[in-house]
Amino acid sequence: MIRKFWSHWSSGQDDDGLRANRSICAVVLATVGTFGLVGHLEGAEAFRPISTRAIGGKPSPLIPKYVSSLSDWGERYGAGNRFEEQDWLLLGLQVRGRVESLDNYYRQPSLPSDEGFYSRIWAYVGIREILDPFRFTIELADARREGIDDFAPTSSEMDDWGFLQAYAELYFEDGLFGMPTSFSAGRFSFDAVDRRIIARNRYRNTANAFDGVRLRLGDDKSPWEATLFALRPVRRGFDSFDNESRSSREFYGGYATIRGNSPSLVVEPYWFYLENGRFSARERKIHTAGVHVFGQFCEGTIDYDFSGSVQWGRRDGEDHFAYAIHAEIGRTFKHSWKPRLAAWINYGSGDGDPNDNDSGRFQELFGAPFGMYGFTRYFTWENTVSPVLSFAFKPTDDVKIETLFRSYFLDSKNDAWVRGLRRDQSGSSGRHVGEEIDIRVRWQATENLLFDTGFAHFIPGGFAEDTGDAPSSTLVYLQARFDF
Repeated sequence: MIRKFWSHWSSGQDDDGLRANRSICAVVLATVGTFGLVGHLEGAEAFRPISTRAIGGKPSPLIPKYVSSLSDWGERYGAGNRFEEQDWLLLGLQVRGRVESLDNYYRQPSLPSDEGFYSRIWAYVGIREILDPFRFTIELADARREGIDDFAPTSSEMDDWGFLQAYAELYFEDGLFGMPTSFSAGRFSFDAVDRRIIARNRYRNTANAFDGVRLRLGDDKSPWEATLFALRPVRRGFDSFDNESRSSREFYGGYATIRGNSPSLVVEPYWFYLENGRFSARERKIHTAGVHVFGQFCEGTIDYDFSGSVQWGRRDGEDHFAYAIHAEIGRTFKHSWKPRLAAWINYGSGDGDPNDNDSGRFQELFGAPFGMYGFTRYFTWENTVSPVLSFAFKPTDDVKIETLFRSYFLDSKNDAWVRGLRRDQSGSSGRHVGEEIDIRVRWQATENLLFDTGFAHFIPGGFAEDTGDAPSSTLVYLQARFDF
């Protein structure tokens, strides 16, 4: 499959669109490389990487945090010197269970209420260094649910044992521009930029995965890094060990992180192209380009986060143009509890006229809505105007408490809410969808055990009340995760 995919990618017989896509990738890589190399040469000693403080916006490392070397495993479990200096073998096992209760679930027309148990297992094996430049990674995943009768099972909740990741890699410590360079082929699950367009899902029981090839320059400790990829999204299934990617869906792109030498400015440009050529009613030929910018001032007491994204192309047989914005500012007070007060707004364009043969609704592609747009998952980065006020603090080093108040409006009162289930094409129902109160408490009980509990309460507004039954809706969950 990879050989066929790469042949299609590299063939000189492609249409003009694919040739343009490769040209854009080349320009992105050359531009990032030039600016990144200058920063690397001028002040690498001053480099200090920082992360965004936006909720849900920090990407996970390519090697998941639950993974350790064999040496670390031996030390953790009292194996003495038996596995000393055995850093070439990476092992990881994460087990997670969640009890969840949700009433009046707006993502189904009947507004069902139910509770049940969700479980997930991730298992990781990786080989590095000992066979360099050859490296290998395998990550298995299993997701199940129990005790739920009123919600129809979906591939977002259930997927029996299968490959979440399985790829071979060529790795060079001193590659292009003197930076770590890797070329990988196989299956991947990863976060990109601020996780709004591409995400390795955390709360959801199953995670996005892709088949294809990836080129990466630099790493998360470098003053700059860049990634190019040619992939196919994996279609999740309930009971297939090795879910397959669709040959009719192709996903290309590139993104970079330019950290420079100052915590006040980190820039992450990106460009992605999704093509779905199965049939015109579900046509997708969508370019998504944008930039994520974040930083900190005043010794880290002031932080900001901004994302701007533009889309163009074809969607469902119509010309497509859409855009989205996230803008956030936060203040962390000098107190032992590290309290942070933040305000932000999420904006995603909607389709202003359903009859004009133009598409204006932003598509979030493979992003992860939980946390960013609300714990109930009723909202995404599509047809939304959502101001948010949040307050977070850590009464101890092991406990973090987050409280959020969100308000929701439609960008276009003629376009849909709740993934198309509710819509008033006349616009007479207005824009106000409702409010949501979210509370989350995380307790790192031990080095390996994390407890996570949350509460979300959705209060419907005028649009919800005018387009169907509109009771309030409440989510409560308690989750435990153990990393072996």
